[in-house]
Formats: sequence, structure tokens, C-alpha cells
Amino acid sequence: MTKFLSREATQDYFLLTLLSYHHGIIGKQVFLERLSVLSSLGDRAGGATIFANEILQGHDWLNDYTELTDDWLAQEESELSDSHGERSVEESSKDDPDGFVAHLIIAVGGISWDFHPFDDDWFPSVPHGHKRPGKSTEKLDPYLGWIYDKSKQSGRLKRKAIISLWSNDRFRETASRAIDYYLHEHPHYRGWRVSNPRRLPRRK
Repeated sequence: MTKFLSREATQDYFLLTLLSYHHGIIGKQVFLERLSVLSSLGDRAGGATIFANEILQGHDWLNDYTELTDDWLAQEESELSDSHGERSVEESSKDDPDGFVAHLIIAVGGISWDFHPFDDDWFPSVPHGHKRPGKSTEKLDPYLGWIYDKSKQSGRLKRKAIISLWSNDRFRETASRAIDYYLHEHPHYRGWRVSNPRRLPRRK
């Protein structure tokens, strides 16, 4: 009788696979083979299994390991300048040459934030950023610009910085993944800012 992984084990396996590929520990072939195992043994209703299946369905992994679906790879890096020519949004994510993102580290308003597309935490928003370095407890709401230290508002970024953030292609990709993941993993969540959470704020 086939036994399936628990939801927690499925997510841990998925994130470990992503990070291993992301940091060059495994190549594309092993990456896709591990996703195939997860597709067979992972929690059927879990977001990690659903995302693994989406990657595999967009790629004929049995016959060709050379390319991954465009939804997950080959994203151009994008850095935007404010009106004075100074960069208000800077990326410093650790991406592989193909552009696959396990998480995104990006500077907004002079502060570095880490965005995880597979974060199960909803506060203060989906998605949200974690202040770098990792020991900080501050989080960023990228919709309204508020910074929270635990549950208290501790500051707010300028509107220009938030507009630049949402105009960044790599951030929009990461935000879309975070929203899709949360919709799959937490279908009963009702804290969305808009009726259609997949509708991202407009670019400037």
C-alpha cells in the first residue's frame, strides 16, 4: 500500500529540492526527478505538490532535461531608477544562471527585504518581506508600505519606493508565486486586499 508524505514533510521536501537546485547542489535532471517523486508521494492537496506538478506538466522531463517552463525560468533581472537616477529598488537575490528563484532578496528604500514565495505566514500581508539580516523581526507590507515589528507598526516606506517595488519584474513574479501558493495551500483564507488577489498593483 502506497503511503503519502504528510503536508509538512511534503513542503520540507519541496523547499529542500528548490534550495538544492537554487544553490547548484543538484542539476536540472535531478531537480525534475525529485519533483516527479514528490508528485507521486506528496500530500495531494498540498500547495507544494501542486506546484511540483505544474512544473512537470510544463516540461517533458522524461525525454528532455534542457529547458524548464518559462513560468519558472529565464526571467530577466530588472532594476528601476527613481527620478533622480538613484536606484530605489535593488535586487541581490541568489539566483542560478537560469533565473529560478527560491526566494528574493531585494532592497527597498535602502532596506533589504527577503520575500519567500512559499511562506505560510499571512501577516501582515501575502506576500510580505522579512527584514535582513535574519535576526530582525520586522516585516514589510508591500501594498501599503508599513513596517511591522511583530504586531506593532514601526515605520513606513515612502510611496515612491513601493511604486518602484511593484514595477520590478522579478518582484512581481515572486509576488504572483506567493499568492498562487497561498490560494492553493490556504483556500479558506479571506484576508486578501482585493476581490481578485491575483490582480497585482499597477506598474508606474
